[in-house]
Amino acid sequence: MRRPCRRSYLRRMKRILGTIIALYFVVRAVAEPFLIDMSDPSTYQADWGGPSLAGVLLVHCGPGVVAAILLGFAFRRWWGRRLAAEADRAWPYRGAGEHSRRSRADRRPASDREAGHQRADGRRHHDARPGGDAQPP
Repeated sequence: MRRPCRRSYLRRMKRILGTIIALYFVVRAVAEPFLIDMSDPSTYQADWGGPSLAGVLLVHCGPGVVAAILLGFAFRRWWGRRLAAEADRAWPYRGAGEHSRRSRADRRPASDREAGHQRADGRRHHDARPGGDAQPP
């Protein structure tokens, strides 16, 4: 049985550790406004970012907001990769109808894709010039 690469273990451990730290910052940012008495400055004057309430909230909630944004981006990227992998696994069993995830160009044989798309007048679409209509061959 083949063992996975040591680098993949390290990469997975970094992701797990980073997620745990990011979740800590998010929970701390959510809890901080409830832990201090915003109407009594003596409860937050000695905290980091004090003596102003804005400074305390910025220092204690700012990293949580940044971590939440980065977690959202990471989740979105992970979800997109997961959907793409599921679509690739399901491809041979799916019909080639309009609901297929692959484009029509991918469904054509390779020889047709290399030759270019033929128009009704016999010209290929990449024969068109940028400045105007295609010139006759």
